[in-house]
Amino acid sequence: MSSSNKWNNLSSSQRLEFLVNPANVTDCIFIVGKHPDEIRHFQLHKKVLSECSEVFSSMFFGGSLESKDNCEVFLDDAKPTAFQYFINYIYFQILYDTISLSDLFHLASLSNKYMVLPLCEHIKKLVEKKHGTFLTALEFSKVIENPFFENQKAIIEHIQFKWERNEYLQSCTIFDISAASFVLLVEKFFETRSIENKFAMIENYIEKNCISEKTCDDQTGGTKFLNGTDKIIADRLLLLVDLEKMTAQQFCSGPLKSSVINVHKKLDVLAKIGRRVIEEASKIKIENPPEVYVAPIPKRIHTIFRDPKYERN
Repeated sequence: MSSSNKWNNLSSSQRLEFLVNPANVTDCIFIVGKHPDEIRHFQLHKKVLSECSEVFSSMFFGGSLESKDNCEVFLDDAKPTAFQYFINYIYFQILYDTISLSDLFHLASLSNKYMVLPLCEHIKKLVEKKHGTFLTALEFSKVIENPFFENQKAIIEHIQFKWERNEYLQSCTIFDISAASFVLLVEKFFETRSIENKFAMIENYIEKNCISEKTCDDQTGGTKFLNGTDKIIADRLLLLVDLEKMTAQQFCSGPLKSSVINVHKKLDVLAKIGRRVIEEASKIKIENPPEVYVAPIPKRIHTIFRDPKYERN
């Protein structure tokens, strides 16, 4: 392939002619996937990849290990299905709009990683058309951590969610994202969820990312934060939950037992919840108050206590 005929400038027939030419054999293997049952091998051409990406060009022709013939490149952080879409676009510039939103996000990671700019623009347009597609919390956490979507607030706002029971507690991946992304996840994904679920998720994130060890210090709630910044971040995350709106039962079964809230805060919130309950109880109006029976005073009593001096002659 001459320098004047770069791969992106070739027609579809010219690309096929290159591929069927026996002299143009594949010289690299991409091993994609993490689990044994999903791993796939892709035999590809270094020249084609490097013509479409400066990252591939540096990888294959920059003196690294990948510059050897028939080198193996392992991608355990990519989905084989998304990588297949990625290769289809590089080789033939084809990307159908029937691709799922989840695969689009994985494809966006690949296009951003290898700086395939035309594909990045194509993905943006497709994502904007898929407002009705639902994502789980885990899938959304991967989206907002993807640099490709860092400034795509309009796209993120249109994402809808499907709820998977206890996914927010069971998946460790959710708690590995940055604090900024975690705030966005909680605000977006849990806007229709119970306040107990919100607190449980935030508590898990703080315990994993902001706390070094548990202590017996009542001032910190029985915890020792990694540093002052982590304490500030923890306070910011706790603001996502309005503890004072909890019922007494909700607060006592969750935050009251938590080690991420200090004792003074617990007592303050509990007192405010108590005052709120009392105020709400005092405002209850009895729509049909019971009738009070007043017994008539017997005439005999009137006679007994009659004072003669007040009687007329």
